Amino acid sequence: MRKLLSADYSRLFKSREFYIAALLMVLLVVFRVANVVTDPSVALEDGFFIYAIVIGVIMAAFVTLYVGTEHGSHTIRNKLIAGHTRVNIYLSNYIVCTSAGWLFCIFYLAAGLALGIPFQGFFEARAADIMAIILCIFLLTAVYAGIFVMLIMIYNNRAAASVVSIFLALAMFIFGIHVLEKLEEPEKIEIVEYSVNGDNPDTIFEDNPRYISNGNVRRVYEIMNDVLPGGQSVRLSCMIGDIVSPPVQFYIYDTLIIMLTCGFGIIIFRKKDLK
Repeated sequence: MRKLLSADYSRLFKSREFYIAALLMVLLVVFRVANVVTDPSVALEDGFFIYAIVIGVIMAAFVTLYVGTEHGSHTIRNKLIAGHTRVNIYLSNYIVCTSAGWLFCIFYLAAGLALGIPFQGFFEARAADIMAIILCIFLLTAVYAGIFVMLIMIYNNRAAASVVSIFLALAMFIFGIHVLEKLEEPEKIEIVEYSVNGDNPDTIFEDNPRYISNGNVRRVYEIMNDVLPGGQSVRLSCMIGDIVSPPVQFYIYDTLIIMLTCGFGIIIFRKKDLK
């Protein structure tokens, strides 16, 4: 396993995809700072965690291109001939891709602090909440790595897997927004009625037809909002709501998803016919 990891890390730091992804994360910081630098009222944490949304797409593209190269160059088959087991090959790819994702996050954080602090000062939110969000985004990155490594390891068409993975990352994000919007719907909506001459407007409150009043249905939406990576990405980006520590269930669900994707991927990969 150590030899596999050593070889995979060596290939990682020589891969063009790794440096392009890292550069994109830094450019995201530059774009964010350039849009807020003229407004002194914007705190450092405002929009700082937007990379929680972007990291899903970055990981989708990087993992499928990086791991897919092994299929195209028959590197996996050569590893098997050298005596490495399929389980170790799979886990080595997952560990290296997760490490790459964490490095992308570190590049973003380092650039964000280096460029943001001189113009916006330091974080105003509680340090414990900031650290909890960062830790949870790291775990979410490992979830994305698990999902996309599973896809490319069981489906070796790199081009098709890249398209499917990026589409899946975007679909999870869009669905996460949809679920959150449904949960954020108010129970009552305010309607202002005016008289003919426009004087003495009356304000009435009516039931919101889009509000999820059924307790069981609402609970399902809440679970989906917590479990799905897209929903977590939206909430961890802190673009909606205040800066608060992520709920404990995020860590539990993310750990379960990692175990399920890796377990399922290994089972399929062990039976896969590598031509």
